[in-house]
Amino acid sequence: MLIAKIFSALIMVCIYGYGGYIVIKGNMTLGTLLAFQEYTTMFIGPCINIIRANNRIQQTKVSIDRVYFLLDEESDIKINDKGYKLLKGNINEIEFKDVYFKYLNKEKADSNYVLKDINLMFKKGATSAIVGESGCGKTTLVNLIYRFWDVNEGKILIDGINIKDINLLTLRKSISVVSQDILMLDDSIRNNIILSSTINDEEILRICEVVGLTDFVKGLKDGLDTVIGEKGVKISGGQRQRISIARALVNDNDILVFDEATSALDNISQAYILKNMKKYMQDKIVIIIAHRLSTIKDADNIYVLHNGKIVESGNKEELKLNDGIYNKLVKADA
Repeated sequence: MLIAKIFSALIMVCIYGYGGYIVIKGNMTLGTLLAFQEYTTMFIGPCINIIRANNRIQQTKVSIDRVYFLLDEESDIKINDKGYKLLKGNINEIEFKDVYFKYLNKEKADSNYVLKDINLMFKKGATSAIVGESGCGKTTLVNLIYRFWDVNEGKILIDGINIKDINLLTLRKSISVVSQDILMLDDSIRNNIILSSTINDEEILRICEVVGLTDFVKGLKDGLDTVIGEKGVKISGGQRQRISIARALVNDNDILVFDEATSALDNISQAYILKNMKKYMQDKIVIIIAHRLSTIKDADNIYVLHNGKIVESGNKEELKLNDGIYNKLVKADA
């Protein structure tokens, strides 16, 4: 773009420089010079547009190549109608048994394990937390439940059934994930909460009360019909997280995963939401990934991850008795 502008400016300089000289010599009238300049501008404009279009075409080509690269990538995990189908309300426990996992790296076959010798249990009606330093494998561990990848060694069992033998569609429909990276549609608050669910406004407002959205919605001219813009740009990060939590509660799935779900909220708002959600979590498997330890103060069991291994586990009081990594995290969070 800069080259095109410079080129255009140079042409104008040449026209007025040389043309002015000819006019002074009496070989051309001023009107002819101005007419020539106008016709030149009319010619240069489309030429510059062609250059711009070529730049856009090249950028688009790169994007298309990336899309086709992803589409052509073979997936080891196939979505089909095979496998044991999970029934809503019937999931009681998830167990990791001697699990090892590493990301496949074609250039480096001996890449290190991200998770090593993982043994843990998530039970229905209990809240389990996973804590640890950044990059220790917390989110990876939860993604294995969603079966984005298969483990390299060991097993993940749901009610004693290997996750590889479970119908993938019913597995993923059983899990609600509230993460830091929130998907927001350029649509109304109502549609962002319910997505494909069919519930009435009374139920939506009841859930809005749980997550602290009621006053916000009532203060808007269009209420639940307020359009929040692409990626939710018209509302704050805290309101986006509230909508995401409300969406998870509306889905009413058996497994709830909160991955830094309240990171954009202040401590008072966080405490309000966590208190209100307790009755919704009584018959669920609840997994919380947290950096801010105030989020997990009421967790039934806390697993501490360090360098891909579970190094400590227990409730808050039990872990405080050990002079371990959990206590270091508590001090750092204070």
